[in-house]
Amino acid sequence: NNNATQIAFKVRDFLSVFEWAFVNKKPYDLFIGLESVYTLAGIFLKRLRKVNRVVYYVSDYSPNRYANTTLNNIYLWLDRYCCYHADFIWDVSKAFQPARIKAGLDESRMKPLIHVPNALFSKQIYPLPIAKRLPYSLVYAGTLTIWNGPDVAVEAMALVRKKFPRAILHIYGTNGKDQARVQSIVDTFGLEHAVFFHGFIGDVVTLSHSINQYMIGLAPYRTLKGSHRTYGDATKLRLYMGAGLPIITTPVPPLGQEVKDFGAGLICEDNAKELAQTIIKVFSDTS
Repeated sequence: NNNATQIAFKVRDFLSVFEWAFVNKKPYDLFIGLESVYTLAGIFLKRLRKVNRVVYYVSDYSPNRYANTTLNNIYLWLDRYCCYHADFIWDVSKAFQPARIKAGLDESRMKPLIHVPNALFSKQIYPLPIAKRLPYSLVYAGTLTIWNGPDVAVEAMALVRKKFPRAILHIYGTNGKDQARVQSIVDTFGLEHAVFFHGFIGDVVTLSHSINQYMIGLAPYRTLKGSHRTYGDATKLRLYMGAGLPIITTPVPPLGQEVKDFGAGLICEDNAKELAQTIIKVFSDTS
């Protein structure tokens, strides 16, 4: 049972913190708990005088995390409890807090909130001059789940190549069945010579140095019911910025508007026609 397995893992994580705390007998000044289960353990350790201050570090949040209503209510309760009882809250996305309030958080009871966005390693920031990039090239880097929109990127290529026959899409990332699904779209549109899969690159610096040779970074997140991307910090966009790529994304990721306001990217609707038109616009401006 998947739900039972998840609960068992959470209990294990919770108890592992206590094991660590009592094996290492000295007290600690600061406990940083990644997500609510670890933070809950830290709050209890503070009451036992094992730690002085507790930070609730939230890297991902969604008011609809679990399809199971009971599990989701427990998830929301844990989040609220940590917001009320930790000493500080670190959110990687500014979209978390409005979603919490809408889900029932009493803002007057919560502890100080600090926006702590994800960042890049300095070696990831490695842009290339346009003259050294591949003309009419696009890149999609990330998992190939339907939520992230690789299907839309491939479908858009069929339209883009009518205007720019030399356009090529490079895909970094693999997900087994998900890749098979995307490959089937490639085959349907006859794009075998225009879409290339490079597999998964685990080292983020190597990945950054691999994608900086392309002209545009694509992040066509889908507007689908229950999508967690509506609230999260889109690290894909930060990866592209570090590589010096102009970005095309959709209204889904909160960071997308900041990218657009900064002049580093464009936003289009999450369908192949709109994405293709936006790609053609950028290629037309640079050709």
